[in-house]
Amino acid sequence: MTAALTEEEIHRYSRQILLGAVGGEGQRALLRTCARVRGTSQALMTAAAYLAAGGTPLKWIETHPSGGFWVGVATDASAGSQSSAGEPCLSEGLLGEGGAVFAGSAPWVALGSRGGVGAVVFRGEEGCLPCFAARVSELGPPAEGAPATALGALAALLFQRLLVQRGPALGVVQQDALGGFATVSGAPCEHSR
Repeated sequence: MTAALTEEEIHRYSRQILLGAVGGEGQRALLRTCARVRGTSQALMTAAAYLAAGGTPLKWIETHPSGGFWVGVATDASAGSQSSAGEPCLSEGLLGEGGAVFAGSAPWVALGSRGGVGAVVFRGEEGCLPCFAARVSELGPPAEGAPATALGALAALLFQRLLVQRGPALGVVQQDALGGFATVSGAPCEHSR
């Protein structure tokens, strides 16, 4: 069992704790799972900022750009990952751009574009690895500008949902022509039969 939230953590993350999908147990999971970050796009920077603000420690696999905005706690990629309380992370999920090598424990969240619109492919521990890899192989680089910011926020939300085990373990969410998002249904997984 993980340690109870401190008074400071309860105050800082109170809005997330009040959400039924997160709660105290979910917030502890967010604080104790690190996000390895691979890539430097605007969408990825936005996702990393949202994760850090939500309490998820970050570990950069690549050097992130010094320009632009940055919010949150980042651990040194050469050091062992630690939670905000200085405790070792229980696991390390990966947040990356399409084309990144996804390895290690899930959750995995890939940002990119499909057919000219932003898309996020995600996989939890129960998600099919070959199906995830096939969907990620369809991704191009993520767009820049306002659509990238929305895409990054969505990627952070999906990463957090996987951490607190809410929702499906595998899927694709894609921006639509009006700037909204829709879940893209794929063919049933033939690998799990």
